[in-house]
Amino acid sequence: MIIVFTLILITILFQCITCAAEATEIIALTPAPPPEIFVSSSAMQWVSLLASVFTVVAVFVAVSQLISSNLQHREDAKRSSADRAIDIGKLFQSQLIMEMSFNTLVLGFSGQSKLYEKCDKLHCDTLRFTQEEFLELFGMDAETAYEGCQKNITPLLLSMAAEKYDELLQSREQETATETELFKTIQDAKAKHEFDEKRMNLLNTLEWVAMLINTRVADEAVIYQSLHQVFLRYVRLEYPAIALMNSDKRACDQYYTNIIQLYRLWEGRWLEACVRDHVLSEERKAEENRQKAKQQARRDQNVKYAPHVSNRS
Repeated sequence: MIIVFTLILITILFQCITCAAEATEIIALTPAPPPEIFVSSSAMQWVSLLASVFTVVAVFVAVSQLISSNLQHREDAKRSSADRAIDIGKLFQSQLIMEMSFNTLVLGFSGQSKLYEKCDKLHCDTLRFTQEEFLELFGMDAETAYEGCQKNITPLLLSMAAEKYDELLQSREQETATETELFKTIQDAKAKHEFDEKRMNLLNTLEWVAMLINTRVADEAVIYQSLHQVFLRYVRLEYPAIALMNSDKRACDQYYTNIIQLYRLWEGRWLEACVRDHVLSEERKAEENRQKAKQQARRDQNVKYAPHVSNRS
């Protein structure tokens, strides 16, 4: 930037010299000009030319600096977005995946697994996550069935789920989850309250993560590769809860709008990938069948001409 300002100052200086030279030429054309003030027109042209050259150079340098600064800003933003995506990945690995796994186990024990099986088969990138849609997809008695599942989440069930979860971790040679220790000891209403609070905090955290991704603060492409399966499956599990929260609400007043937006985006991308995989699989099968047909044709041809070769011998 110092270079730019220097060039601009030089340009201004030459412009001043040019103006002074022009003024001197005007004075020289007056009736009684002093001979020493006269400046030739060729010198005027050289001064004007130099001023123009320095103007062009200054503009070129300024534009180059602006482009370089813009490219550097984009590179810094891209690097920052990738770093934020890595931080989100670490958050999932250290905390969120464990909480999702435990909540899935608890809701399965409560009887919600049947609802979850239906939710897991939706595979639709246009879900509205509303009470009306939930009842249309699962029937008018679905809300009663869901509320019954929530009542089944008792301190005893939470304790059983915590023990089962630790067994699963030990079978995978992982450390026992400290998050589940609370549900092994508390045998009163506090356990249910703690579970509901942790479950709501998890949804709020996912909403925050989805907001960072939707606003491109975090690199969405980086996160999708490793986390889209976990995110989509858990959002399907919580579809009834989110949908029932959004009963009788306008779109602008819905809860967890960022989760819904990201779910639609990733679900649509996943469905497109499934279609591509299916097409490629069918093409591979067709190619394998063509190769098998060619090999069989060669074998048939060899068998057909084999007797003639033996007769000649």
